[in-house]
Amino acid sequence: MGIFLPVKKFQTQTGEIEPGNICCCPKVNSPGHCLYGSDFIIWEAADYLVTFDLKVTASPSLSRPLFVLDVYENSQTKTILVEREVRLSDLSLQNAFSLKFSGLPGQRVEFRLYWHGECLLRIYGVTLRRINRSAKRTRKQEMLSPTVLQQVWPLAKVSFGPILGQKELVRLRKISSGEGDFVVKSTARFAADEFQRSMGIAKLLQNRGFPNVPEILETRRKESHLTTHGEIRTFLMDYVRGNKFGRSVREWYRLGEILAKLHSIEYSSKDAADLVLKQEPPDFYKISKIIQPSSDYMRLVSSLPQFSRLTQGIVHSDIHIGNLILTTHSGDLMLLDWESSGVGAVLFDLAWPLINDLITYDGDFEKDKAQAFYKAYSYNSALTDHEKQLIFDAALFRALSDVHECDWRSNWNKIRVAKQNESCLRSVVNEVT
Repeated sequence: MGIFLPVKKFQTQTGEIEPGNICCCPKVNSPGHCLYGSDFIIWEAADYLVTFDLKVTASPSLSRPLFVLDVYENSQTKTILVEREVRLSDLSLQNAFSLKFSGLPGQRVEFRLYWHGECLLRIYGVTLRRINRSAKRTRKQEMLSPTVLQQVWPLAKVSFGPILGQKELVRLRKISSGEGDFVVKSTARFAADEFQRSMGIAKLLQNRGFPNVPEILETRRKESHLTTHGEIRTFLMDYVRGNKFGRSVREWYRLGEILAKLHSIEYSSKDAADLVLKQEPPDFYKISKIIQPSSDYMRLVSSLPQFSRLTQGIVHSDIHIGNLILTTHSGDLMLLDWESSGVGAVLFDLAWPLINDLITYDGDFEKDKAQAFYKAYSYNSALTDHEKQLIFDAALFRALSDVHECDWRSNWNKIRVAKQNESCLRSVVNEVT
């Protein structure tokens, strides 16, 4: 098994961004890096294999290199770990080229393709696989050892459990200790201020007695996290034993109750000083290059109203039923994935599920669940009457902003279904809010 990184995870200096690939065409595009970035953190010492998935068409007379592939460590050593020139004689029937390299914990690597401008090239993405643990013994085979965890946090008899999840810049692992089970989360995804904001929200919620968030375990020095390798931030939180909710009407109702409770939490201007979300407006034009037809996408963007004078509050930013867990022992509800939380406009938090979660990938609008969710929220609503009329528009804004994430075709279909049933969706939120 490997981790596939599609081209949307990367940056490009040349070529045309198309749905699912980047296309470089001779005499149309200039030579340059048509693929770079998608930083990936190495969590353990091992040998890795990175495979570039691409398609090449070239003239039989070409003798110079067509392109160069490499793996670049851009954090500690700032060196190329491995590279390969690809010539016409290397092509044969291959549509994928692999590079092998040895990685050490804490390294941040990016995968690059430099195109010389003389062949037609389409690049679809990159797959990274761990081949085996490194034969070389190092001081740190893992990012953090049980001994380090015991030294930094007030724990004893720590042992590693399974890896619960891993992406490019985030890793979650369960640990057991004499004090109980915890989740170790290491991340380099966010800048220092963003990480501090999410930690600040967690602390504020704990101080306000908000029961639906896992508690963060402070270090022995009463700090929220540990920073290693210059940029890797690690924190510990309670391991929540429980079951993810299904999609019943009752469960959506309870999610609405929790969100209303979250948005109604009071805080001072001093509390909020470092917790405000600093989000750049989405680059709709760039996103439109991925969507087909792009003209329909931009037409919807231009139809969006201006959002101003919106009610501010504590927001989760990724509200959906999959982030809600019913704990096994106490029966409490826990809301997970607070990385994007902060102080922001509560309207967008409330609007997020309307299109992205309450319209299925089959194109069905789950009206009864939407009614339950927004009805539960309405009993303790933080919105003004003006904002209530903008819930559909805010949902459309969020959907258009994130349509290129994961499967853009399925997300685009949800948006089209929402527009076709706009009157129904508006009536649902207007009835209960």
